[in-house]
Formats: sequence, C-alpha cells, structure tokens
Amino acid sequence: MKIKEWGVWLAIALLGAYCIYDYTSAENVEPAKKQELKIGYLQITQVFEQFDMKQEMVEKLTKETNNLRAQVDSLAVGIQLLSESIKNEPTEELENALQFKRVQYYNKRQEYEKLVNEKTQAYDQEIVQRLNGLVQEYAETNGYDFIYGADGSGFLMYGEPGYDITQDVVNYLNTKYQGN
Repeated sequence: MKIKEWGVWLAIALLGAYCIYDYTSAENVEPAKKQELKIGYLQITQVFEQFDMKQEMVEKLTKETNNLRAQVDSLAVGIQLLSESIKNEPTEELENALQFKRVQYYNKRQEYEKLVNEKTQAYDQEIVQRLNGLVQEYAETNGYDFIYGADGSGFLMYGEPGYDITQDVVNYLNTKYQGN
C-alpha cells in the first residue's frame, strides 16, 4: 500500500507541477508580455545639444553674465590702453595703475568664471532632470522596453542604426518642452 500511496502523491505532485508550468508558460502570459522587446538607443550628446531647453538655458546664461563679462572686457581694454601709455612715456604712477588694473582684471575674471561654472552646472542638472523625465514618457508612450544611451563611455559599443531613435526623441522632447 505504501507504494501506491507514493505513486498517488507523486502523480499529484507531477500534475501540480505541470499545472504551474502550464499556467506560467508563454501561452498563458498576457499578450503584451509575449511580444518581442522594443529597444532603441539615442546619442546622448546630440539629444542634449539639440534640446530646446538647452538652447534657452545658454541664452539665459549669456544674459545673466553679460554685465560681468562687459566689466572683464572693459578692464582688459583698460590694461591695453595703460600698456600703450607706458610704452610712450613710462612713469611709476602709470606702472602702479597698470598693476592695480591687472589685479582688478584677474579678480573680476575669476568671479566671472566662477559664476559661469556654477550656473552652467545648475542649468545642466535641470536640463538632465527634464530630459530623463521626458525620455521616460517617450518610452512609455511609444512602447519601448529599453532605451539605451550611447555616449561614448563604452556602455553601448555598437547599435544597429535601425534602432537609433535619437532624432525621433529630440523631436518629441522639443514638442513636449514647447508645450505641444
């Protein structure tokens, strides 16, 4: 009797395993899960540079730093003029004035470069956050399972050109960014 009981339990176990396998097999998975993966890649640098928000941030940065840039340029012109004056008639007073202008120029240039670097980092971070959100939205809207970024870092060494969705993504990003 014990062999029969084992046989019954073994048959039940095998039947249960088959039912579980059959239930989880590809035939019983939702149709969306059975489809092949939709994969694409994009050229990150190209997307970043062609994104309208990037262009706007460059213009904004230029406007915000123009005044300081003009001060740096003005000091550079002042240094040139003083240098010419010293060549024509060198005096200790002009030499001291030139030295003072050079220090002013150096300090103002450092201030300008620091401001540009800080604002560029802040704007780039803002742009990347916006890009990430919009690329995710693009992927979901267009049914992509994966979108890889090709940036020359070695992560994506090759991509079949047919999978390159860079321009399509750029168009989508700019349309969404512009509110359309």
